[in-house]
Amino acid sequence: MLALPSWAGAEQKEGGQEAVVMEQVVVTATKTREKRKDVANAVLIKDALDIEDLPAQGVGELLANEPGLDWRTYGNYGGAAQEIHIRGMSGDATQVFINGINLNSPSTGTADVGRLPLNAIEKIEVVKGSGSLLYGTGAMGGTVQLFTKGPQRDEMVAKIQQGYGSQETYIIAAEQGMYTCDYFGYYLTATRQGTDGFRNNSDLDHKDFSVKLVLDQADVVQLSFFFAFDVRQVKKDAECNQQPADEVDVFDGFQFVFKQQSEQSSGYGADDEEP
Repeated sequence: MLALPSWAGAEQKEGGQEAVVMEQVVVTATKTREKRKDVANAVLIKDALDIEDLPAQGVGELLANEPGLDWRTYGNYGGAAQEIHIRGMSGDATQVFINGINLNSPSTGTADVGRLPLNAIEKIEVVKGSGSLLYGTGAMGGTVQLFTKGPQRDEMVAKIQQGYGSQETYIIAAEQGMYTCDYFGYYLTATRQGTDGFRNNSDLDHKDFSVKLVLDQADVVQLSFFFAFDVRQVKKDAECNQQPADEVDVFDGFQFVFKQQSEQSSGYGADDEEP
């Protein structure tokens, strides 16, 4: 895909002070904040700069070339399910979390990482090796933790990205975030992408939206709320009679993360498919 130049705007902080580089902190390995050098597990970290620099269209493609990780797609049509396999284990042996909430399906035990909006993700932590003691039997291969972007104090962020490639493939993405007052902020992302595919019945029309709300009053209260949904229209293979395949509308309901200190709750919507 040919990526066209993107536009980004941000208010610069006064004083021109140099940025201070801090040691990397890992949460997923022990469920507590630890310096990376103090963690015994094999940990891979992708920060915001890594995500922006690599020409990846999704979480799976972003991690595909890392040692010990395998990106699998189930089908060569637009919108095919995608999984992350760690150290040779299957997809149901990899636990995927977003802001601490498990995304793995209760029925299949796997997580479709192809539906996650990449422009909403600020950091990715991958812990290779069994994490069953902390996360259960579904983490025998490893754990993938995604942290979403949030607003920054004294800074307004606005970005627009676009790209176009072969088979009528395109992507348009936008994000914007800021603090509206001293203690409340938001971060919005929206993406639309599509392709005609390289063969019949491989079309994809995908739209997603996410919002993160933050209420931060230092030592008094710290709350965050993350909501995301996607709507996609795909075409799958026809039966053996080679008749054109029907279009399928898939609505991924909603996912939200609400955090108050150490308490977490989540809600999920079901997929609906219509012939």
